[in-house]
Amino acid sequence: MGKSCAETAAAVKQTSDYKADHSASAVIRKITKKDQFAAVEVVFRGVFKAARQGQCFGELCMRYEVETDELVSAQAPPG
Repeated sequence: MGKSCAETAAAVKQTSDYKADHSASAVIRKITKKDQFAAVEVVFRGVFKAARQGQCFGELCMRYEVETDELVSAQAPPG
């Protein structure tokens, strides 16, 4: 996290019992209404996974996966 860190992408997968805070969902909808690729800072609860050698996650074969149980909060990024 932060400008000094390298950008790393991860596959995101929701669990079958995923739940989202209603106000956080509203923030995401508002920010991405005109631009679906707009940045949104979110806090999820879930499991972070790193692929072992020869493994990958998702359609794009990502090195990391976040399996989310709950969306806790969302906000526009600073600046």
